[in-house]
Amino acid sequence: MKENSKLALLALFQPENLDFELPQASFELIWPRLVERGRTSLLYYLVSRGWLERRGGGREARYSLTAHGARLLREELPILTALTSRRLAPPVRQLLVFVHSPSIDPQFRSLRRQLLEVGAIGLGRGAYLLLSELPYQL
Repeated sequence: MKENSKLALLALFQPENLDFELPQASFELIWPRLVERGRTSLLYYLVSRGWLERRGGGREARYSLTAHGARLLREELPILTALTSRRLAPPVRQLLVFVHSPSIDPQFRSLRRQLLEVGAIGLGRGAYLLLSELPYQL
């Protein structure tokens, strides 16, 4: 599964709320580097694969994760299965996604190392899952 597809499925993955939906405009925040046609094309692809369900039309369309999409995401990221089980589910989960690193900030490179030191799980390039509160130092 490609990075952009994974980001969309993760944004919609809400095991506590199976009816969770996002409006089409929200995907601009998930894929900031894609133009509108690219986002529309990718959403169409995800719906045609059966990973997302579309309700409504045009710019008012809303998208939700299908059972097939959730199963595929759990296969791709097995840690999600552990997180959603009752015995391991922490009270706080945070998904941190970095679009790009600022080239003028010399401290940005150490941020990845610090995230991993506090227990964050690297999900892919620039995406981290934190199972607790983000420490104030970061």
